Amino acid sequence: MTGAVHLTAAPWQFVDVAGEPLGAVPERSRPALTFESDGQVYGTGGVNRLRSTYRLEDGVLRFGTVVSTRMAGTPEHTQREEAVLALLAGDVRVRAEHAAAGGAGPAAAHDGVGNTAAVEGVVLVLSDPQGRESRLVPVTRVPDAPHAPAEPEPGAPR
Repeated sequence: MTGAVHLTAAPWQFVDVAGEPLGAVPERSRPALTFESDGQVYGTGGVNRLRSTYRLEDGVLRFGTVVSTRMAGTPEHTQREEAVLALLAGDVRVRAEHAAAGGAGPAAAHDGVGNTAAVEGVVLVLSDPQGRESRLVPVTRVPDAPHAPAEPEPGAPR
């Protein structure tokens, strides 16, 4: 079942990128995007924070120039982030699908420690020009959101 796309309804977290399931990935390394109603999008590619603009027209999502931090990550996480950045570099077909309760596969979310939970609601499907699909599910918070205040280290002066 497909439906209307409501990008700003929630932050979105990738469960697979370009057809590759993420599996048990630490939450801080899981790519995520938050779409704002003013046309801004921010999130993480899994290693670095990113920010851009977006437009949704006729089922096609178009991103502006993506800017990001430039931190190093593991080869696996860096490769995944490069796939996310490649996705955001071109026109992306977008659709929303209903996630079946108790389902597995693309409609499953991973908690970062190997547990899989059924997702009830919507799965955002982004298709790149080569037809590879990336799936995102809504989350209650985006890891390391750029506008969130940083917590000081325990024992650090405030």
